[in-house]
Amino acid sequence: MFIVSNDYVCSYSAKTVKELIRHCLFFDKRPSKFTIKTNKILRDQAKAIAEKLGIPLTTIINAYLGEFIRERSFNLSLEPEPTKKKLRLWESISAQMDKAKKEPKFKDADSLLAHLKIG
Repeated sequence: MFIVSNDYVCSYSAKTVKELIRHCLFFDKRPSKFTIKTNKILRDQAKAIAEKLGIPLTTIINAYLGEFIRERSFNLSLEPEPTKKKLRLWESISAQMDKAKKEPKFKDADSLLAHLKIG
């Protein structure tokens, strides 16, 4: 027996319509094995973080898969890490700022405007 919708096709040999609906529309809740190939270091790092959080890695992966199904999209995000070239530039700018003439501190807006010759 097949159920076809705009989103998926579900085939299942069910004894009753109720069993078929439960399986195809509400998804079978019984666990099944899902094998993926991944980098060992990546897997070990993910396991370590999951253990620190006290959550099984399987639960985290299931949550991501559920979100992928619900949203029909996925997001990738990496913490930004500046390049060595960018770090050198920032250090150079910081050194230039340290050498620059120190601007006076102002007690109020009027003294600032007077210093800038704006009013």
